[in-house]
Amino acid sequence: MLKRTGLFLVVILLILVTGCMSDTTVNPNTHKDGEEKLNNIVEKNNSEVILKEIIGNEAAPEKKQTLEESVTNQIEWKLSNNKSVSASKDRIVLKTEFGNNGVVVLKVPDTTMNWYNFIVLRNNNNKWDISSVVDMAISENMHTEKQGLNLPMDRFIHTKLKGLDSTADNIWTFANENKFVVIGKYPRESFAPSSGTQEISLNGHSAWIKVEKDSSLLYYFDSDYLVWMTENLTREETEKLANSLPSSTSAFFPAKNQG
Repeated sequence: MLKRTGLFLVVILLILVTGCMSDTTVNPNTHKDGEEKLNNIVEKNNSEVILKEIIGNEAAPEKKQTLEESVTNQIEWKLSNNKSVSASKDRIVLKTEFGNNGVVVLKVPDTTMNWYNFIVLRNNNNKWDISSVVDMAISENMHTEKQGLNLPMDRFIHTKLKGLDSTADNIWTFANENKFVVIGKYPRESFAPSSGTQEISLNGHSAWIKVEKDSSLLYYFDSDYLVWMTENLTREETEKLANSLPSSTSAFFPAKNQG
């Protein structure tokens, strides 16, 4: 599913149908190949257009100075109708930056289903490098059990990208046709809040929230972790969701119970 060109190397997690929060774990050092699932879909309905391949094109450092530049100069899609499309700024539905971390959500064009790429980036030496990609098709087979998490959606696709140990970055994604949420738990790191960020009280913690036209960012520090979330929710939905999160040390995080 992933084609690498130049020195570009990125982790791809392809999700077409997912289970509950507690049993969809993928080692971020492993490429989970969804080609067999995709072939089954194509054979079932040849009229459907799906994403067949994500092509990563290596870009020079000067072409990765911003989040937008990094994804648009590196990400290319090959569809099942043999059409190739490069990522462009008009396909960006969310972008957020905090410290040396960044997230960009892209909507893949011209597919039958709504199809999203969740791009996770890290700033290294003043250039934004892509560290992982969660590739998610919004199929009809959705999850309904929220396990105590106050998600403002009744049906959703869910997956998580989880590291091997407590020092790794862990990311969970939730999405349906209209809304999407990315929740992360990273090893604790310090950084200054960006302009427009407001400090609030949340679950006994000081938290920081920034609400923009089409997206929100909220983060706080809990024990040895930085907990963050970005999404296209309202401020009220964002705060309710954040208030429903358990301790960062919970074995079920971000769910409150195993379900």
